[in-house]
Amino acid sequence: METKSKTVEVEFIEQLCECGGVLRTLDRHAERTDKWMEEQIIHTHPTTWDVKCSKCGQESSTSFPWPVIKYKGKRFLLEEHVKGKVSALTALLRRYSEKHSKRG
Repeated sequence: METKSKTVEVEFIEQLCECGGVLRTLDRHAERTDKWMEEQIIHTHPTTWDVKCSKCGQESSTSFPWPVIKYKGKRFLLEEHVKGKVSALTALLRRYSEKHSKRG
């Protein structure tokens, strides 16, 4: 399939830290850890994204990955953030499935 690109005007939206720095999403996902193996956590804990301030270095979690692109009033996630999260969630589901299939 062929693709075509064109130049468009977008807004680049960043989340600011209290210190004035910019929060950047880290390629680190809680779903890759064993603490996410418990069924109740999988079903009740929202997907989070680890972020780090570019100025003070403070780390925290947020329910949205920053930065985002805004186009025609809609916000779009950056591809790199989506791929990382999908990969982590896929690995989590695989571990969960393997763990519960052994109980059989």
